[in-house]
Amino acid sequence: MNWLRAILDGLAMSAVFNSCVAVFWLLKPHSFITMFPKALQKKARPVTRDERRHTLLMYLILYPSVIIWMILSAYQAGIRGFWQVFWTAYFEMMLISLGDLFFLDYLLLKKTGNRLHADGVKDDPFYEPKNELLKLGLPEHLIFWPAVFCPIVGFIVAGIESLL
Repeated sequence: MNWLRAILDGLAMSAVFNSCVAVFWLLKPHSFITMFPKALQKKARPVTRDERRHTLLMYLILYPSVIIWMILSAYQAGIRGFWQVFWTAYFEMMLISLGDLFFLDYLLLKKTGNRLHADGVKDDPFYEPKNELLKLGLPEHLIFWPAVFCPIVGFIVAGIESLL
């Protein structure tokens, strides 16, 4: 694995990915309630069809773009072999996850006040930075992403790259 390349690519991917998610979140904050705990979702108003399409569009643009970027970057950097590509993609996805944790889950929520809170739960104590980090941010980005999401992306990237 080319560590310098993986770090620089991971940081660039993290900046682009999290900036795009922030824009989508700023445009329609309520559409992101589906990513929050079920108890909070039950308190909020239901998500409309338009809001569901909004988040689906974000997923369909961002995740394939990041995967294509990882494949092309590994190929261009001369990273070959299934496991070399897998660990490179895994590491880059972890950098995206850590960027999400710090930039979106902590900094953006803290700096925007209740503007990004879902309708019907604007004053819920869940949104206090400490609560949100302990109940959602840290478990999601330090357990779920490393154990489930990063390996899935790593296998996808390594599998496609090995076919090239």
